[in-house]
Amino acid sequence: MTDYGAMNGHIETICMACDDARCDFKAMELQRRPMGPEDVVIQMKYCGVCHSDLHFAAGHMTGILGPAVYPFVPGHELSGVCTAVGEKVTKFKIGMQVGVGCMVDSCLSCAACKRGEEQMCSKQVPTYNGENKNGRAETFPVGGRTLGGYTSMMVVHERFAVLIPDSYPLQFAGPVMCAGVTMYDPLVRQGAKEGSRVGIVGLGGLGQFGIRVAKAMGCVVTVVSRSQSKEDFARRCGADHFIASGDATSMASGKNSLDIILNTVPTYHDYLVYNSLLKKTGRQVLLGLHKGLMAAFGVNALTGNNSRVIGSGIGGIAATQAVIDLCDRHKIYPEVEVVPCSELNTVYEKLDSANESGVRYVLDIEGTLKKGVVCTAPAPKLSQPDSPTLCGVMNASAQVIDLCGAPAVLHAGGSAASVDMSAYGFAVGGAQEQDGGLLGELGGISERLTALADTAGLSFTTASILGACGRWRCRMQVSRRVLLRAGVCIHSAIGRLGHTIDAGGGGLGGACAEGAAGRIVRAQCGGHDVGCSLCRWRPSGAERHRQL
Repeated sequence: MTDYGAMNGHIETICMACDDARCDFKAMELQRRPMGPEDVVIQMKYCGVCHSDLHFAAGHMTGILGPAVYPFVPGHELSGVCTAVGEKVTKFKIGMQVGVGCMVDSCLSCAACKRGEEQMCSKQVPTYNGENKNGRAETFPVGGRTLGGYTSMMVVHERFAVLIPDSYPLQFAGPVMCAGVTMYDPLVRQGAKEGSRVGIVGLGGLGQFGIRVAKAMGCVVTVVSRSQSKEDFARRCGADHFIASGDATSMASGKNSLDIILNTVPTYHDYLVYNSLLKKTGRQVLLGLHKGLMAAFGVNALTGNNSRVIGSGIGGIAATQAVIDLCDRHKIYPEVEVVPCSELNTVYEKLDSANESGVRYVLDIEGTLKKGVVCTAPAPKLSQPDSPTLCGVMNASAQVIDLCGAPAVLHAGGSAASVDMSAYGFAVGGAQEQDGGLLGELGGISERLTALADTAGLSFTTASILGACGRWRCRMQVSRRVLLRAGVCIHSAIGRLGHTIDAGGGGLGGACAEGAAGRIVRAQCGGHDVGCSLCRWRPSGAERHRQL
């Protein structure tokens, strides 16, 4: 092995990278930063290919997370061997097996970092396309974006490296860094234990991993898929029961039977249909990277962790170490297909077409990543998904809280409000049923989504959002400092504001510019009918909303 520890300069590496959103990959010669005193240098052996790699490389997340910076090197399922360590490194030695997951740095000083949940840190740095926010994820040249795991060499701070047991095969280890912890973390958070009844929706690369992890934790596992075609595969993975969601009789057989549902479907879909399978106290956890996931995060924050549908992302470093150790003890090996780097374009096209095989694709980095490698297939033919936007997230939020499926709309304008969102600031009060409707309210958004909005360059007036139809009445109460979002005619929603709202078919509610409690703003999702439905106030041309 090369003694990289003796080097003082940057480290040369070969990466599979793409120049634009077409995702036409080829080998590029790039550089890693010089090894620091707390860094670990990894000679890469394998890297898994995650569906989210495709979303980010193809620019599908631009509406929420901002644009991808090219050349783009994805990959957050890294496995390799330590070839050098900095002078202050204590966890790793040369020759150890090492993995890296979805992040390479965080602030290390906030409450989340101190309890081992670095994924919740607001200064978390992703393994690829991330910026050096804390000084431990520098690039070379300085000031660039982090390069992911489709690479021959990796440099990472030891806090964000994971020790892979010597007995665990490296070709299986990469997917554990992402898929494994993505399934493990919500099971732990939701209190899964011996005998817990767990549902897995979707049987792709995440779902099949989830079955094995849940079974190792002693759970009874039910797989939910669109048809019976995957039942045999589900049972080979260890599933105890199977439900075909396209069959009403099959769905009815599982009614009120599950404690937890892990929904792994990667694209936006009608996930609320699965709530009928939950017990009264059960919860559905969304894991796919789409607008429903972001809506679930926001709604759960607003309701004080009481939403039936919640979101989950990755886990922290401690959880990642725990799940790789669990997989080693129980000999859990995901279904993988090891492919040469020259087939990366083909893999992306397969992932985009729903990955019916359910396997996790893994790149043979050591054996096939060489200078001059190009893909044997042309740029993949990728679909154009319903990419998440802030308006789309709020529409999904209204559906999460069961506001009869009517669209909520988000309009913006005016100047940004400076508001403390750290406590999420919203309390729903006076809930009661009228006219057969569900009383609920959606006003505000989680700190994470607020940060995303800021990243996207959006500014909002103080306002509130409601998704409703004419037969629904919603009562809301703002009890803390909170950024409420809706129309430009709202100027004074911060403080205590209690009123009954009849959205009258519009879908946007709040207090009008005249300041009279009880007066509301109405808007059609695709139109410009904005103003107070009671006092007939309308904004001037300069004040008119713009739809997101």
